[in-house]
Amino acid sequence: MADRKIQTTLKLWAKKARLCNMHIERLFALIRQSFAQKVPSLERLVSAGLLSQVLGIHLQHGGVHPDSMSRRSLIEAGCPIAAAADVPEAMPTRARGHLAFLAEHVRNASRKKGGALTLREQADIRKEGMELWRDFLPAEREAWSSKAARQVNQLFGKYVRRLCIESDFQ
Repeated sequence: MADRKIQTTLKLWAKKARLCNMHIERLFALIRQSFAQKVPSLERLVSAGLLSQVLGIHLQHGGVHPDSMSRRSLIEAGCPIAAAADVPEAMPTRARGHLAFLAEHVRNASRKKGGALTLREQADIRKEGMELWRDFLPAEREAWSSKAARQVNQLFGKYVRRLCIESDFQ
């Protein structure tokens, strides 16, 4: 410890304070929980402990936890929020016929049901689809792989056109 004032304050506190006090033990536990590292420096431990105490007082007086703020509540509080830049969807690196077949199989089942499927129903339909896929002839698998490749090329074309439009490169 480089700071002598902190060291002398801690020594004085250790001599005068009752260390078996339950409130002090709770405070130590809260300070320990507020820091992720096993062996932090004293300065970091004190600052994290102070922040956790301030947060506790804030919450006791009806404040909102900063981790649980929603976009709507921030806007209502007058916080200037700007939308993030539109991020293009990830491009598949190669065509996968079985995934195209499974997606089509799930879409057809959803249409037959007339509404959205539960996660369990989707999993069952995918399992059924994989059993069907295993029984496909190589020509049928190749047809689905070609369809998936066409879909990838269409997506890639849309992506490139979008990049050209955004960058005014034509």
